[in-house]
Amino acid sequence: MSYAMQPILGKHMSETKLNGAEKRARRQLGKLFDAAWKREAKAAGWGYLKPTSFKRIGDWFVYLDPEISTERNSSKISATVKPFAIDDLMSRILGFEGLDGTSLSLRARGPHCLVVPMFSSSIEGDGGLDRMIELAAEFSKTMPVRVEALTLADFADFSAAPAGHVSANQVAALILAGEGEEAAKLCELAISIKQWGGPARSTADGKVVSFFHLARQWIDEHRDA
Repeated sequence: MSYAMQPILGKHMSETKLNGAEKRARRQLGKLFDAAWKREAKAAGWGYLKPTSFKRIGDWFVYLDPEISTERNSSKISATVKPFAIDDLMSRILGFEGLDGTSLSLRARGPHCLVVPMFSSSIEGDGGLDRMIELAAEFSKTMPVRVEALTLADFADFSAAPAGHVSANQVAALILAGEGEEAAKLCELAISIKQWGGPARSTADGKVVSFFHLARQWIDEHRDA
C-alpha cells in the first residue's frame, strides 16, 4: 500500500461513528499503541516524550505525533519539521538563553517555534495494533529522505501566515536563511498593523514587547555581523 493511498483510506474509514463500547475499545487501543510505539521509537533511536517521538536529522528537528481517534476507526501519524536552530534563535531574540546543550525534548514542545505538521499518513488498517506500529515505523523511516531536500526557504514559505498577518516562525526562518531585509519588512508590517499573539517578552516595568519589535532590533544589531 502506498503512502499516497493511506490518507484516502483513513478518510473513508472515519465516516462511521462508534458506539460507547467501541469508543472504550479504541481508548484501550490508544493506550496499547502508546506503550508499543514508545518501545519501537526508542529502539529506532528516537527520543520519546508521550505521545511524541523526536529526533534531530541533519539541520532539522522532527517530531512525530500519532493520533488514535476514539470517535471513529481512524488513526494517523503526523510529522512536524522545523529548522534545528530556530528555537535557539527565537530564544536569543526574545532575550533568553539559547538552547545549546539543553534536552532535545524542549524543541518537541516548543519552546517558541510551534508549527503545524508538514507530513502525515494513515496508520489505520487491517492487522490491528501490530500493523499500526508497522505503518508508523515505515512512516518514521521516510523522514531522512523527506527532510533531506528541504530548505530554509521551503520552511519560510510553509510557515507563512495568511494574507494580512505575519508569522514569527517565518521571520525567524528568513533570518536563519540570511534574508534579514525581507524579515525586517515583515516585522515592520506586523508592527504597523499592531499584530499581537505569539512569542513576546515582558520588560522589568511590566511592558510587553512583541517578537516583531525584538526581531527588528536583532536584525539591526546583526546587520553587519
